[in-house]
Amino acid sequence: MKFFIAILALAIIAISSADQGFVLRSVNTYKPYDFGRQYTAVVYKCMIPRETFFVEGINATYWDGKGQDDVEALHIVHQQVTRLPRKVFDFYKNINHIHIIGSGLETLDGEQLDSRIRYLHLDGNVIKVVPKVFFEQSQELMLLSMERNRIETLDADLFVSMPKLRWVSFAGNRIRTLPGSMFRVNTVIECLSFENNGLVSIGNELVKGLDKLKGVSFDGNVCINSAYSKESNVRDLLTQEFIANCAGRCGQSSIESQNSIRNLEDRIKELESEAPKCSGQIKKSKNMKQQQSSESDSDEDLDKNMPAGKQCPHAHYEAM
Repeated sequence: MKFFIAILALAIIAISSADQGFVLRSVNTYKPYDFGRQYTAVVYKCMIPRETFFVEGINATYWDGKGQDDVEALHIVHQQVTRLPRKVFDFYKNINHIHIIGSGLETLDGEQLDSRIRYLHLDGNVIKVVPKVFFEQSQELMLLSMERNRIETLDADLFVSMPKLRWVSFAGNRIRTLPGSMFRVNTVIECLSFENNGLVSIGNELVKGLDKLKGVSFDGNVCINSAYSKESNVRDLLTQEFIANCAGRCGQSSIESQNSIRNLEDRIKELESEAPKCSGQIKKSKNMKQQQSSESDSDEDLDKNMPAGKQCPHAHYEAM
């Protein structure tokens, strides 16, 4: 009898962990973006829980006589998507843009980005780890934006499979260090943004060989708090600041003070997303943060943005 119960339990586990399919619903339309005018699939009523769900069909409204093969961009905005929708590329043969914005995306583990993707936006989610294997087939990727997640570290070899990468933004994460060799193969990069991370250490050679840099922002960090545009000698100025401020020579008291502020700010973001009704407590925490900031020996402004007209083209996203 006990043996039968054990077998039954294993069968239930196997059934519950099996792949499950769902039909993706979307409204397809034209819309101009920074990189041209795409025929776009805007997904709605999409919920992908923690289990391994996959797309088994597309239920879409197509405009102007278009069809699945005309779709170039997939937009999943403010939905419930803890994992990437697997097998979606089997339906959209010519897709090259992926936007999963503010949808609770948690993990990229066990996945690999399709080699057709050129522009990837995964902003405003809760991703903590960026596996190197996820980008192993990303030779065509030109733009990578993972702003406002919970990423703490980046592998020094993360970008080696992306020779065409031109725009990179990890603004608003929790990254404390950047290896100097990180962009050693990414010679065509034009824009970098690592603002609002609380960076305390940056490798001296981070921008070595990046001759095409036009805009760079490290605002809202500890070691460096600067934004540069193509009007300045970006590489030389940054290298000088990395050597002077970010090679382990930051004042320890300043680091601890700014890390404390950063940790509090991270907690505020979590409270705002997890407990929106606790507005009074959140407001009190914000006031504490502002008071701590004014009393610290750093003159950085954690809310400062790049000057108008000098932002990366992907810095702001307007939800549809």
